[in-house]
Amino acid sequence: MHRLSDRFGMQSEIVIRISQELDGLLNRYGQLGKVVKM
Repeated sequence: MHRLSDRFGMQSEIVIRISQELDGLLNRYGQLGKVVKM
């Protein structure tokens, strides 16, 4: 993310898209952790 934002800027379409993908993956990962602990 840092490299992309340095290269393309924080508001660039690609950085925003990749950031959203990463957020989704982190949310899914967090949900998996809750399921496993139960």
